[in-house]
Amino acid sequence: MTASSLDSAYAVSTHDGRHSHVVAADGELDLDLAPAAPLPGLGDGRIAPLQLFAAACAAGFQATLAQLAQASLADSQAPLESAVHAQAVLYPEAGRHELGLTLRVTLAGWPPAAARALVARARRLCPYLQALQTRLAISLDIRTS
Repeated sequence: MTASSLDSAYAVSTHDGRHSHVVAADGELDLDLAPAAPLPGLGDGRIAPLQLFAAACAAGFQATLAQLAQASLADSQAPLESAVHAQAVLYPEAGRHELGLTLRVTLAGWPPAAARALVARARRLCPYLQALQTRLAISLDIRTS
């Protein structure tokens, strides 16, 4: 059975014995990578794979949040001003590795109750978090300004 997809991406990671490099099929992503855990962030300007994961989770959630906010705003209201900070953690658990994800969401100018409702709805509907929810612990921290 073939499932239809909402989105797809293709990338290749190569390693020359000392350095890793990742390139997306469309060429938009083209990066040298730092070693993955247990040697994160060597301070040489390269990005670690866990940073890419955190960035992807933040961007995916941000897209869902923005779509939901736009649908709920009246035409006269200003567009959503927000930030999604993602902290991804790789940790050992019972002889294997697990991932944790914390998203700190800041919504400018939203009343706290409305912000909580919007973030809760985005949490339920975000396709990326839906796909990950059985594989990692996800927590949300909501802030308004």
